[in-house]
Amino acid sequence: MVVLVGDSVVHESYPDGFTGHLAAAFKGKADVLHRGYPFGVGTTLLLEHMDRFIESIPQLMDRSMMLFIMWFQAAELLAAEDGRCVLDVPTYEGNLTAIIRRLKGEFPGCSIILIAPSPIDRSGWKKACREGTCVQGGGFRFVGYEQTSLYTKAALRVGFLQGISATLDLLLPFPRDWNGLYADGCHLNERGHTFVSRQLMRCIDQCCPRFAPRRLPKDLIVAARREFLEASLTSSSGLTQEANGQPHEEAAPDNHKNGGVMAVESDDVEREMGGEGGDVSGAVPVNEADG
Repeated sequence: MVVLVGDSVVHESYPDGFTGHLAAAFKGKADVLHRGYPFGVGTTLLLEHMDRFIESIPQLMDRSMMLFIMWFQAAELLAAEDGRCVLDVPTYEGNLTAIIRRLKGEFPGCSIILIAPSPIDRSGWKKACREGTCVQGGGFRFVGYEQTSLYTKAALRVGFLQGISATLDLLLPFPRDWNGLYADGCHLNERGHTFVSRQLMRCIDQCCPRFAPRRLPKDLIVAARREFLEASLTSSSGLTQEANGQPHEEAAPDNHKNGGVMAVESDDVEREMGGEGGDVSGAVPVNEADG
């Protein structure tokens, strides 16, 4: 199961954004759970309501087969009247640390990808506020590029210290015209969603390979249909032979079976996501356990 959790940027990513893209890539192989929250919900509120968040996640028999993708940005970068960030860096670090530790405690062996905050296009946001075209929110101010980098570094630091699978720093692979990825300066447009989904798929493939769609078997019911049909045909053939007085021979082993599950061919990451993109230079692998 893949769980995407975050603020309004993640909230707006389904069904037509990067969460929807991931759901299409994992179709028939893993469930994708969308837990994006409206504008204003950040790490502080999530931490206060972690019990409810955990309860909202279906319980799997193998709790290690969980991939959490976490991205909090808009609420974390809101600016006060004096221009300082409403949420200070130490509090942000503490929130992330507590959330990650809780997830690891509830889902031992799970994988976690943390997306570090990226800069808001403040001029684009002001324009959207004036024109009333903000995707969500409006009337708020954000900190600038320099202050945002402090939160990016904090996320990278937490990811390293907590030994998560990867921290994805989108600042590194951002194109020069990075502000062209936003619909309103804060929330992504179609190009932005495509960019993020491609970076995520490469990050999953490199840092959490056991969750890469091309490596996952298809739905077991679908994958097992061949075994079921072969067993049925073999059984029917055996009954016919025994009825004619001929001994029943065991069916030869199927070389395509691997551990009881039919081997499945699948396309590579590029074809799953459609098209090519940049490298995952922003992905910072921390724990090789997923490899």
